[in-house]
Amino acid sequence: MARPACPACSDNFTVERVSALYQAVTEDPDRASIGNVDPDEVIESFAPPAEPRPIGRYLLIAGVAGLAISLLSGFTFMWLFIALSIGIVTEMMLYWEHLQARDDLQRAMARWRAAYCCSTHAVVFFAREPGTYSPAQFARMVHSPAARTDTGSSAPSEPSPAGGALSTR
Repeated sequence: MARPACPACSDNFTVERVSALYQAVTEDPDRASIGNVDPDEVIESFAPPAEPRPIGRYLLIAGVAGLAISLLSGFTFMWLFIALSIGIVTEMMLYWEHLQARDDLQRAMARWRAAYCCSTHAVVFFAREPGTYSPAQFARMVHSPAARTDTGSSAPSEPSPAGGALSTR
């Protein structure tokens, strides 16, 4: 697929996918041609969303604590079973949050992969959406959990020239 034109300058020569730009800068910051975009800003703002923490850590902690308490109490394994029960209940409650975090991550990764950056104007945009975002706005949109759930509600920094903005005067 051809690169879309930048909404700010209508040129597609300096447009690059955010994911490709991030990969180029992290592999070799000296060789990457990024125009007016600061390489440190690329690493900070264009990083992919972070994976949610793995499940099972509370069960492991509960098992170790239960084993330690049962050894200290003279091999009373009732404490091990109580601790494991608490760990299992805690993990069951956190499992739903983990599933939601995985869904949020998938939506954020889809947005991250679909984003383009115009290195001349240092703006981020999406091919079939009006408006542009600053790198900081894009980072907040991709990395904050609240913005991940509703990807269409972030207000762009400026309207697309083709879309025509209504004046409030």
